[in-house]
Amino acid sequence: MITPPRPYAEYAVEVVTRSGRVIPIGFRMRSDLVEIMHAGRQLAVFDRDLLRGWLENPGDPVERDEITFTVDYSLDWAGGIAIVLKNESPWALSAADSMWLRRYV
Repeated sequence: MITPPRPYAEYAVEVVTRSGRVIPIGFRMRSDLVEIMHAGRQLAVFDRDLLRGWLENPGDPVERDEITFTVDYSLDWAGGIAIVLKNESPWALSAADSMWLRRYV
């Protein structure tokens, strides 16, 4: 039996919480939306065009539901992408994770 391909692309990053716990955050790219998940629970849904535009030219934070994307200058003067979970500190995404999101969102 052949399994049909999924109608979306998936990617996961690891985020460290204030308590030091590492949690996986999943990105599910659909044709017009990006869903962000943790432990099978949807944390946010972004319009794909809006998030793509922000990733290409990050500026003011962009927020939906329990997730905020912002620019992090703590590690890089040019500013990297950081993800903020509700009630948590910003977590700077790695260059590889940022590049993957910019390419596939």
